[in-house]
Amino acid sequence: MKVLNLNVNDFGGADRHIEEYKKKYGGRYLSLWDKINKTKEIEGIEACVDKYLPDIVIFQEYDINSKEAFEFTEDMKRKGYVLKAEKLEYKRPSMTVFFIRDNMIDQVEYINVGHSRNGRAYAIRIKDIVIYGTHIPPKYDADFWSELHSFIRRISSEKYLLVGDFNTINYKNRNEFIALLNNAVDIWKEKGNENSISMIGDYVLSSPNMDINGINITSFDEGFSDHPGVYVNLTDIVSF
Repeated sequence: MKVLNLNVNDFGGADRHIEEYKKKYGGRYLSLWDKINKTKEIEGIEACVDKYLPDIVIFQEYDINSKEAFEFTEDMKRKGYVLKAEKLEYKRPSMTVFFIRDNMIDQVEYINVGHSRNGRAYAIRIKDIVIYGTHIPPKYDADFWSELHSFIRRISSEKYLLVGDFNTINYKNRNEFIALLNNAVDIWKEKGNENSISMIGDYVLSSPNMDINGINITSFDEGFSDHPGVYVNLTDIVSF
């Protein structure tokens, strides 16, 4: 099984950020944001999918109700992927979403993580492994972290992969992340990489009962987001 992860920055590329537009333009920010031509970013992200041919794609900051997301989702459907995400009533949530190959959908079980508010987390069980994607709030949220630790305890007897943007940009988030490592392995570091995948907080963690030797991990930065992407090959552990 091959997993691709990327925080797509609401299709804003490496330099534009929707939160900055909100601060600068107030109530007009969304209409101005939607006028930006994001074709280059969409095509670049799709090229990454075509290059790595993952079974599961995990995106954070996916502007799910934008015209770009509608087009992207249709393109992914034509490539043979099904979108899976929490259903929210917000007008324009920026979410963690999964795209799963349509020939695998009947083997996928949705898991209620207990801390998916605002669509920041999503998880599935496929065969004997739990795949969890997240975008931790950049401003420390004690309840979110407490619920995340509770979720990890709930699945502690299973094999799991924790993927996403953990926003270890403040010391409280960093301390909570370090606590996660009591029950998880930082695959990137375990593979001998001295530097982190990013300074922002992108990580891939596995349960201690996973065979690290059976996991290959690659990071890439194509310039289509302010985050690097991560490709994880678990074929030696889970295959179809």
